[in-house]
Amino acid sequence: MLTFKQTHIVLVVFAMLSSTLTHARQIVAESRQIKSFDSAWKFCAGEIKGAEQPEYNDASWRTVDVPHDWSIAGLAHSEANIDSATELPVVKGEWKFKGGDDALWKNPGLDDASWQSVKLPAPWEEHSNYTADNVVGWFRRELTVPADLQGKDLFINVGKIDDADETYFNGVKVGGLGQFPPHYTTAWDIIRRYKVPHELIHYGGKNTIAVRVFDGVQGGGIYDEGAKITEGIFESSSPAGSGGGISTRARGGTEKSSSFPEMSKASASSSNSTACIWTATCGLTACTSATGRTAIPAFSMN
Repeated sequence: MLTFKQTHIVLVVFAMLSSTLTHARQIVAESRQIKSFDSAWKFCAGEIKGAEQPEYNDASWRTVDVPHDWSIAGLAHSEANIDSATELPVVKGEWKFKGGDDALWKNPGLDDASWQSVKLPAPWEEHSNYTADNVVGWFRRELTVPADLQGKDLFINVGKIDDADETYFNGVKVGGLGQFPPHYTTAWDIIRRYKVPHELIHYGGKNTIAVRVFDGVQGGGIYDEGAKITEGIFESSSPAGSGGGISTRARGGTEKSSSFPEMSKASASSSNSTACIWTATCGLTACTSATGRTAIPAFSMN
């Protein structure tokens, strides 16, 4: 049993602790700031190397507010693609196909005479009875680029591929959507349009396209030629899939920079001074300290 004096001491200590905690909560509440990240994002369609770096110069990017759907805004193509670039549809016709996986199969000089000849577009279950799930297969074909395009970059339209791909032009990787295991993700409904730098192209001569494909479940292979170009909020034939932008997991770049005011040492030491961004479909995308500049590539986060 506690004596009256001991009970009094306990109550005094409890009151002091309660007062301290209340004061600490007030400091945290006063230092907390709510800031909208909906306006003044920078956007550029396509795969941009180095855009995740804080020092990347995005001055030429388009300024947008989020939520932002790049398909309904008509921005599913890169600016370079819009500006009279030559696009070559390469899907329709005869290809060479082989199930399995070998990194050497991308090489232009590979002898693929023993490979199966198939007509595309078509799922590989149809043209080759390749019905297993979680498998890899390769497609190859030759392409002649007209000599009068000498010195120009090109875009190749590889259609829709189920589920993920890596596409090579004369042995060099020029694109890929979805991911192969162990971090498998599908991009089965997105049209593949990949830029081919002029340095890789043999104008007026033979060029080799090789496409490595992974199929997770159900259909697999190059099943659609990607001829239809429609941009709309729910249109799956859009290059961005069923709509694109901040609301979907699609390939592109959106960057937001923000500065937070300086906080007093007392406030900083009494709170976890961290700002975070949350999106409904992607979840927690990035956190930053209370001061400084942070670049957030919103579409590349898990």
